[in-house]
Amino acid sequence: MRAALFVGVGWLLACEPQEVRLFSAVRADPDPGTTSSAGADASVPPPPAPAGPEQPACRSPECSSCAAEPLACLVSEAQWLCHPWTGSCSLPCDPESPSSQCPREQRCHPDYGLCVGCVGPAECSGATPACDQQRNVCVECTDSSLCGGPTPACDTGVQRCVECTGAEHCAGGEVCDTTQHTCVQCVVSTDCPNPGGDDDRAVCDPTNHVCVECLRDDDCTEPDKPFCKQSELECDEDQLDD
Repeated sequence: MRAALFVGVGWLLACEPQEVRLFSAVRADPDPGTTSSAGADASVPPPPAPAGPEQPACRSPECSSCAAEPLACLVSEAQWLCHPWTGSCSLPCDPESPSSQCPREQRCHPDYGLCVGCVGPAECSGATPACDQQRNVCVECTDSSLCGGPTPACDTGVQRCVECTGAEHCAGGEVCDTTQHTCVQCVVSTDCPNPGGDDDRAVCDPTNHVCVECLRDDDCTEPDKPFCKQSELECDEDQLDD
């Protein structure tokens, strides 16, 4: 009888509601001295990206215009920089690095951190023995000391040796046509032997740079030859060419 009662009580206890704890509801404390990865990701910022090469200070409008356009010097997905004077896109380099990574014909500028054609004259030779140290390119001349022979003068505008840049480079009374840098008989009528006088060939023909008698009738002052013959640029008594 007691055995039956015990069995019955056990059955009743088994049927009472029980508290069930699921695994997901159980809180596991972290080991001492450890930090959860989720907390670390949220609280520690990622390391900053490495800084790229810095644009040298611009010294010309050309450089300022180049630097103002972010994509102006994007070459094959690499960011090149604007040369401070020319504004041309140049490959960045590290002057302190044993290997500057510049092309064979170039070297790393110590102040700009850019690959350039030259920094000093020792790096230029052959037909371009001089270094334009502002533009950092090898050129034919930067002054007349590098010129000679039939081209003794340096046209510094284009950095090329030419026949003349002034009358001092011309002989025989000729003058320098500074637009073509050649020695000629005249550029203006005051270069002719008797400008404005009655002598023949006192007027400069600006096309051929030679002294002639006339270009128009007004240049003919003799009463018996009042007309300028255009075929010969000489004064004549007849208005029409032969």
